[in-house]
Amino acid sequence: MTASVWRPRAYAAAAWFEPLHLAAWIALLAGLALTAWAYATPRYETVTEPVPWQVQAAWMYTAPVPATLAEDERLPWGAPLYREVTPQVTVTFTARLNTDAPATDLRSQARLWVRIEDDYGWYRTWDLATTRGQGGHVELTGALDLDQVERLLRQRERALPPARRYTLRVGVTAHWAGQLAGQPWETTADSALAFRREAPGLYVLQRSPASPDEDGDLAAPRWEGVLERTVQVPRQMGLGPWEAPVARWRVWGLGLSGLGLVVLVALQAGLAWARPRWPEVYFRAWAGGRGVEVQPGPWLDAVASRWTSASPEAVLRLADQWDEPVLLVRTDAALHLLVRLPDAVYGYREPWPAPPTVTADAAPVEAAAAADETTAPEEGTDATLA
Repeated sequence: MTASVWRPRAYAAAAWFEPLHLAAWIALLAGLALTAWAYATPRYETVTEPVPWQVQAAWMYTAPVPATLAEDERLPWGAPLYREVTPQVTVTFTARLNTDAPATDLRSQARLWVRIEDDYGWYRTWDLATTRGQGGHVELTGALDLDQVERLLRQRERALPPARRYTLRVGVTAHWAGQLAGQPWETTADSALAFRREAPGLYVLQRSPASPDEDGDLAAPRWEGVLERTVQVPRQMGLGPWEAPVARWRVWGLGLSGLGLVVLVALQAGLAWARPRWPEVYFRAWAGGRGVEVQPGPWLDAVASRWTSASPEAVLRLADQWDEPVLLVRTDAALHLLVRLPDAVYGYREPWPAPPTVTADAAPVEAAAAADETTAPEEGTDATLA
């Protein structure tokens, strides 16, 4: 596409120079302000985050019994302990730490113990099993000898009067220590099963008075809590209805200021390129919203003979001062900038650049092309139809 086609298009587009120039400055300044604000705001903030944890445990005691007492020949959960049928009872306690947070350097130790006591403060305690290990899982298994319990009671009653009630307790004390989500953590769990002595050698499991038919909490105790940790999270920054991390606002601020700077440089480079080549495009953009194109006529010679010459800057300054438009008049020889005031007319004349010189080799080619254009028959004539 030749320059003769681009020139009028550039002249029409020059009317958008002023709003584009203003928008570019706004984008540049707003981007710089946004960037300064984003870089003045810390990128991260410290918040307290809850880390829930839970230790889920389970009790189980069993012993082989005759088929007349249980179909699977195993002592069921909740059944009484009877020395004549089950002289030894296997007691098992398991516990596991449950948490979604990463657990590291976990150490555990636990002790499975038995205690026989009366209402007056007498008691005897011994261990069934102990364990030490790594991780959040604990499992203890021990054999409860009811003959040993009865021997201790007989020894006690030789020296002291018989008590009205004896209680057999099978308990566990477990301790965990380590780190959860990078924070120090430790807890101790104590749980026990209590059997009331109803008769010599007969021990009945004591259930909760509030819910005597439900042993869920008794057979499956649990301990839970919340550990708090401080973490660094990306800080959120809001501007009106928009909210985003500070890092993203920094990128947006730099991008907006960079876009404004690029547009400004491009506009100034375009003006510098158009100034010596297409003066009417340059001055149309330079006049901005004050520029109004006027068709030339005989009136122009009369005005030109009496105007006061001024620089383009003075013409625009007077137009702003008096709130008058800058008249743009294009002729074959020059571009005229006028401002009409009540007492005078100020103007500036920008001559056109000299037309390109046609060389001897190019002259015949251009003449032949012009002859072809003038002699070419129009579409629809008899010559074309023939």
